[in-house]
Amino acid sequence: MKIGLKTSAVLIPVFIYLTISCFDLYHAWTTDPFNKTGFWAFCVWLIPAIILIFDIKIRSDEANINQIVLSISIIFCMIGSLGDLNVLQHVAFSLAVASISKNKLTLILTLIASICWMPVLGWVGNNYLALNLDWIRIPIAVIVSLLIIQISKNKS
Repeated sequence: MKIGLKTSAVLIPVFIYLTISCFDLYHAWTTDPFNKTGFWAFCVWLIPAIILIFDIKIRSDEANINQIVLSISIIFCMIGSLGDLNVLQHVAFSLAVASISKNKLTLILTLIASICWMPVLGWVGNNYLALNLDWIRIPIAVIVSLLIIQISKNKS
């Protein structure tokens, strides 16, 4: 699907709904000692998507939206809302952001890197590895974001 006026009319409400559904992230990032750097990793993780959106607007190009990924995102968010499963809502948000990727490689990298901002990383590190994995969030986000930006520049 090409980004245009009709697509924006769909994407904006979807992103607003997904953002509201992920509001629990604020609580996790501010109160949980195993997720202190999650917000900053999230900000770094979003940089390639923001660059892509501005690049499209500047060049007046049309970008492809992966409709399947966006649809899966909405389904995950609804299931997560019904079952009160925050991790599904977080995955839904990362799927929605990844749906605007230029190609499948950047889509996959965006999804893999999304673990760096999710509270599930702190939970797994604390409960199963007996480690505070908070220190690894920002380096993962930076490395993958730079890789995505480089791949996007090479493909265009």
